[in-house]
Amino acid sequence: MSRRKLIGVLLPYPEGEYQQKVLTGLFSQCEKYGYELAVFSTMVEISHYHKDYLKGNTNIFNLINYDLFDGIIITPIPLLHNNNYHYLEDVKKIIEEKCDKPVVCIDLPVNDFPTVVTDDTTAFSEITKHVLDVHKCTNIYFLAGTRAFDISEKRLAGFTSELERRGLPIDENKIFYGDFWYSSGAGLAKRIISGELELPDAIICASDHMAIGLTNKLVENGIRVPQDVIITGYDATQEAYLNSLSVTSYIPAVARTAQLAVNKLREIIEPGAQILSADKISLENLVIGETCGCHYSISDFKNQIDKSIYRMNHDYTQGKPFSKSDFGRLMESYMFEQLTSSQTPAECIESIFMQTYLFRPYDHFYLCLRRNWLDTSIKVVEGYPDEMQLVMDAVPVDSEEHYKSGVFPTNDKEHSFPTSVMLPQMFEYRESPSAFFFVPVHFHDNTLGYGVMQCKLSSMSFPTNVLRNWLRNANNALEMSRVQNKLVQLSINDNMTGLHNRRGMDTKLQEIRDYAKLGDMCFACVIDMDGLKPINDNYGHIEGDNAIIAVADIIIDSLRLNEVGVRAGGDEFYIIGVGNYTDSDVARRLKRFLESIEEYNNTSNKPYKISASIGACICPYSEDIRIEDAIKTADENMYNFKVQRKKQRK
Repeated sequence: MSRRKLIGVLLPYPEGEYQQKVLTGLFSQCEKYGYELAVFSTMVEISHYHKDYLKGNTNIFNLINYDLFDGIIITPIPLLHNNNYHYLEDVKKIIEEKCDKPVVCIDLPVNDFPTVVTDDTTAFSEITKHVLDVHKCTNIYFLAGTRAFDISEKRLAGFTSELERRGLPIDENKIFYGDFWYSSGAGLAKRIISGELELPDAIICASDHMAIGLTNKLVENGIRVPQDVIITGYDATQEAYLNSLSVTSYIPAVARTAQLAVNKLREIIEPGAQILSADKISLENLVIGETCGCHYSISDFKNQIDKSIYRMNHDYTQGKPFSKSDFGRLMESYMFEQLTSSQTPAECIESIFMQTYLFRPYDHFYLCLRRNWLDTSIKVVEGYPDEMQLVMDAVPVDSEEHYKSGVFPTNDKEHSFPTSVMLPQMFEYRESPSAFFFVPVHFHDNTLGYGVMQCKLSSMSFPTNVLRNWLRNANNALEMSRVQNKLVQLSINDNMTGLHNRRGMDTKLQEIRDYAKLGDMCFACVIDMDGLKPINDNYGHIEGDNAIIAVADIIIDSLRLNEVGVRAGGDEFYIIGVGNYTDSDVARRLKRFLESIEEYNNTSNKPYKISASIGACICPYSEDIRIEDAIKTADENMYNFKVQRKKQRK
């Protein structure tokens, strides 16, 4: 069966209301065609004040391997901040350098890529009709967005075209420009309050945020809304519903625009293929609030309250308890306290896995970390390393906190993959098309990896503020685990050689015991350097240290997965392991170790030669075996080896 078409989407802050409408349209139309989506999202708005944290978020766009996609869809509007094109320019640069696939934009052009624009003009014509016909207003102000901004002019055109259609005059002195934000509405209100501008019958605003700022400032100063002046907004945001006076607004046809963007891309990537209509999949009409004086829907208001309410308790007997994300459940779970109680990195990831139920529903949640994520000396600020490690695959199996699959060891090569693949599971066959949301995992600007939420297109499941805050907890816990692991490593490792010290030997031996099985042999090897004092006396202690490090490196290179290398003293070392050992195998190991020393001496260009005596033993492993006894026997064999060598030299 041929592979489904895969569409890449650049969509910052997916919980935004505009973004959720875009996703609704993309999911709907891609499901019709059997296309799959890979959505790359920052989990904060581009206007986020914490610039290091924002940098850690926006790095997710550097993960995209454009070669793996059939086409790309960009949503430029969420990439803008106060008309600052900086982040949009960064994305444009990445696409210019790395992408040779078809690109379609939604609502705002980028380069010469085809662009599909939401019909704001018709929407504002409908708003104007309501103000004129229902409320009989004659003196109307219009508060537009940024001057010469394409969206601003299209919204203004809806207002002016309706006036022209009725033969009504257009007074340029009653048209004002802002920046779509609260402050613009409050600024216009101040001019009215001061008497600089007369109070009109109605003010039509090009965004809800401006309408809210305007309404609240007027009411604060004794001007009644809607009795003295009618106000309308645009976008039907949650803030407009929940404002002290709910704002009459309009639901834009953004979902339909997203559907048309998929159709435009289909025309390019599959010329001649059938194009299906963009059905009306969400409301695209006037939403009545208190600011115009019409009767408004209590049920709409309750629905918005239901979306935003913080529930401390839940009635789990009613329906499926995890049918939607719930912020109250996240906060009352004490997730962060549970994560930070982890003693080891493995426990931390296991604990993160156990908390993935909090942002259900989804089909899979994958956590991918860079292979060296625990190394605090390495910082990744831009881009990703060449190899990633899948450390978690959470798969809900019922309505309770039950999962299959799970957590994989961070050193498990079976679950490592080239970063260029992004996620191997994305290319597996599925009965129905899915979406994959790639979200950043980082601490400040240091990238640790990324998460991927997979869900069926038919589910209409999108990331929400629950996933965003869940990730914050997970990010902080991973960073805490990194720091804690570093402190542990400093306490159990020999700083100069990287081998374990005696304390570390005890810890590692317990891990080895956990993997031991019936019939295994215990292997102990003792290595003692010869002639270290003359090196220190004749060439200095720095060269003496170099000689110790050289022996340690040879030991490290010889270690197997079931073994621990130990610096037991100044120039004494151990190798201890449990597994399938034989006398001949041990003899080969000792011989190879001595050969490695000779190879070092032949290539080091040092004025001295390193030398070591070595002894080993093997014995049957049992739970009550004393490792110290095996080390003692190996030490005796090492001493005999040293004595024999001295005799040979004489």
